[in-house]
Amino acid sequence: FSSSGCCCCRSKSNRLASFSSRARSCPASLGPPYTSIAATLAARHALGSLSRIRSIIKSLNFVACEPDFTDIHKVSSGLSDLLVEVFGEEIGLGGRATVGVQTLADNICFETWIQFSIRDN
Repeated sequence: FSSSGCCCCRSKSNRLASFSSRARSCPASLGPPYTSIAATLAARHALGSLSRIRSIIKSLNFVACEPDFTDIHKVSSGLSDLLVEVFGEEIGLGGRATVGVQTLADNICFETWIQFSIRDN
């Protein structure tokens, strides 16, 4: 497993932060938890502390899979489970959408974009 493409974008009001992370060369069951960890670490680095995260607003997840694979939502459940474990249900449970695609850039198997609501310093 390797993670790549972690990035952070903040809104002008500094009240929203978006992070994305990608998993390369991993079984589908491992990609979501590891990309969630990478995005959370990027959030901690950018914000200085995870305690500034007020809530997870949403995540948008992309799963590289065959056209007949119909359990796409189960793949990103690992991401949701880990975010709830780290932040608790009140903060860590946000909206989620998962899309199955035939291929992702650089042959990655899973990509997630997570949007957080953040507290002021």
